[in-house]
Amino acid sequence: MGVLISGFLILFGFIFFCVGGIPLIIAAVSGRPLFTAQNIVFVIFGVAGLIIAVVGLVILLRSRAFVKTQKALAMKIYELGVAAEGTVTFVDKNYSLLVNQKPIYSIVEFKFEDRFGKEHISRKPNVESDLVIRLKLEVGSKVQLKYMNDNPDQNILMLPDPQKAAKG
Repeated sequence: MGVLISGFLILFGFIFFCVGGIPLIIAAVSGRPLFTAQNIVFVIFGVAGLIIAVVGLVILLRSRAFVKTQKALAMKIYELGVAAEGTVTFVDKNYSLLVNQKPIYSIVEFKFEDRFGKEHISRKPNVESDLVIRLKLEVGSKVQLKYMNDNPDQNILMLPDPQKAAKG
């Protein structure tokens, strides 16, 4: 979501910067003074556009870093995690992101026991809705997962992709 917002900010910031900056460049090349009463609007647009674009760039870099850290954590859990079986306790569509007025993600909540027998509850808000439907995930369904031994709250669902099984 941050990548999308940052893209819009960078685009609009660039447009604002061009609307304000190009007339100032033309004025500078033609030898006219830059900071006149007529050019103040162009200066404001140029500065505002630059600020908006920089904010968009910062959001883009932060969101990409966050996604990279989340993927690295998921890979670490996948490689080093302890396998377990959980029980789905809640499934619903996640209406926070819609494509063609349909949610593309579902919320899946499940509980599982770690190796010491302590019960943990986890919620994954961005499970692909198509996958949830194909796997027929519903309350009471069993799911495979992996969790970090030192912190069971760090876990991933190990959902099989039914399309791969059909191809093989």
